[in-house]
Amino acid sequence: MPALAKQTRMYTRGLQRIFSRVYGFKNNDDSPLPGGVTEGNSLPPKDYIDLLEDDICMALVTTTIDGSDAVNPEPHVYEVDFHDHEYLSDVVGTTGNAVWSQNLESVVSYSNITKHSAPLTEKKIVWVNPTAPVAAPNDNYKEVMFDCKDVVFESVPPNAPKSEAVVLYKRVLLDPSGNQNDPLNINLDESPVIAYFGGDSVALDPNGSDVNLVISGNGLIRWGVGYAPLTP
Repeated sequence: MPALAKQTRMYTRGLQRIFSRVYGFKNNDDSPLPGGVTEGNSLPPKDYIDLLEDDICMALVTTTIDGSDAVNPEPHVYEVDFHDHEYLSDVVGTTGNAVWSQNLESVVSYSNITKHSAPLTEKKIVWVNPTAPVAAPNDNYKEVMFDCKDVVFESVPPNAPKSEAVVLYKRVLLDPSGNQNDPLNINLDESPVIAYFGGDSVALDPNGSDVNLVISGNGLIRWGVGYAPLTP
């Protein structure tokens, strides 16, 4: 799915969570801090994102109703909202923790998500020179790039709807001691979304095989511009 990188945007609150690890003097919505919490206390897992240390995963999502999909009688469409969507529960639709059956002959329930990936591997954050159309005023002017190894969605069910986009998110489990590969063990209400990769009118029509997502040489996501940290 190489065309996905053509349309990449980060969720507003997802970007905020990358840069916040502790409570400020009040909540982001201007409400008072919870009882027993003071400024500087660590945020709960659902309120921060550590790109290197947390389980960062991808989800294949469908964004267009396929009229030829006779298997699924209900619409299954994700309509992205970069400002208001915060968690994976905003992505899956009305089916809650429902996922597409891994039984390739039948579907047990419906969801806007057709497949989850395993956590990203070989992750790194580096300062890089800006790419066109941003021009660097000098060699010290940098962008921040988050990169990782290519991603594999294993055995995407052939009865699932076509997928036109990918959502990047931090995975928080309902039961950390349980099956970490079970999609039903993902805490949808506390797994924050980070970025959305649109398919530029390209749709994946699953056939039961693995789907390889090749990460661009420019990294997975970039944000901001600034100057590299000073060194002694």
